Amino acid sequence: MTIWAKFAAFLLVLGAVYAWGHHDGGQAGALRLAEVTASQARLAQGVAEKAAAAERMARAAERAQAAAFNAKDQQYQQDLRHAKDDASQLASDLRAARQRLRGPWRCAASVPSAAAGTAGPDAGADDRAASAGRIVGAAAACDAQVRGLQAILRAERSTDGR
Repeated sequence: MTIWAKFAAFLLVLGAVYAWGHHDGGQAGALRLAEVTASQARLAQGVAEKAAAAERMARAAERAQAAAFNAKDQQYQQDLRHAKDDASQLASDLRAARQRLRGPWRCAASVPSAAAGTAGPDAGADDRAASAGRIVGAAAACDAQVRGLQAILRAERSTDGR
């Protein structure tokens, strides 16, 4: 065998070893890439599951808070109805003399008229009774609203964990 044939055989063996090493390295790289890809897929699935669980928890908290707010609103509406009923009852009681006004809200039961001997009921008494009823009703409605808003704030803070 000549030197050129030996050299060609050497180059052929060297090329085969290089190709085998390159192929083996490619397979190892492909295997490593597959492992990394699978790991990333598991990680992405875990993140998606955690996000879905957090979303479910947030929705459950929102539903609980909405239910609490609804209950507080129903109580407020009931308090508001009671305030209106109480105001009407007070005006009725004042007109029927079952209740009496104090101080500057009172006045004489009758007002002298131009004709002698005729005295009629004080028209202002009905107005005062109606005004007192409206005032009491407005105050009760404000109280009901304040209680309702405070109850909603307490409910909101209790569902926030504060």
